[in-house]
Amino acid sequence: MTDISIARRIGIAATATFACGAIFHSQLSIALVTRGDTALASGGVSRATAYYERALRLDPSSKVAADRLAFCTFETHSEASLLRAAAVASAALREHPGDADLLVDRALSFQALHRFGEATADFERAATATHDRRYAIFAAWDARRAGDTRRARRLWKFASSLGVPASLSPFSRGVRS
Repeated sequence: MTDISIARRIGIAATATFACGAIFHSQLSIALVTRGDTALASGGVSRATAYYERALRLDPSSKVAADRLAFCTFETHSEASLLRAAAVASAALREHPGDADLLVDRALSFQALHRFGEATADFERAATATHDRRYAIFAAWDARRAGDTRRARRLWKFASSLGVPASLSPFSRGVRS
């Protein structure tokens, strides 16, 4: 039996590693998301963010990695991080148009940035897709904050059709926006 040189061994190992990465990139991305979730649960927001970023680099089409990264980035509440969260969600929405989780991530970022018109549009799309009353309420409130009373009333009517109590209406007496 002949000995294999160290350079050849490294070459074989590297080739095998790259081949596995190419074949199993989606699975590796999900594993990184799981690590990020564990880090986030223990309070390590920056560690979690790093895992989610790596997962998204490994699999740019991963909706789960994009959703987690956008949400985790949103949680820091700085203007730069809110803009980044909106950008991450927007990029993922190009790959997964109409995905409710990504729409809500972006809408929450827009809402925190006081870009209520854009938040309204995303919450409305999410509410229409899921019939989730929470998103319909957010859409109605953000439309009111944006000064679009007609749209707010229409959205509130939609929210009411989903069983939302009248006390949550942005048109209740004595309620400030």
